[in-house]
Amino acid sequence: MSDLAAPRPGYFAVLALPPGVAYSVLVVTSLALTLGLLAAPFLGLLRGLPEVSITGFAWASSHPMAILLVCGLVGALLLPLTLHLGVALGRFQGWLARQLLVRV
Repeated sequence: MSDLAAPRPGYFAVLALPPGVAYSVLVVTSLALTLGLLAAPFLGLLRGLPEVSITGFAWASSHPMAILLVCGLVGALLLPLTLHLGVALGRFQGWLARQLLVRV
């Protein structure tokens, strides 16, 4: 067997840094968006109904609580997707580490 089968661990750290930064930005951004959408109906009830002005959508202006409920439902749908995204990225990073670090 040759030593060229896998890069050294120092190379792995350099190779894993850019995707790791991208993964963390993706997960933190999607989690913040999801939690913000989930909190929108509750914050709307606590702070009063918001002033909604969406150009071209007269229904949205006349039904601000419905918009908040839609935001909450979208957040509820995005939460499991966000968590599955985190699991998938973790599994991919583990697979990549095995491919680059395990010598055959």
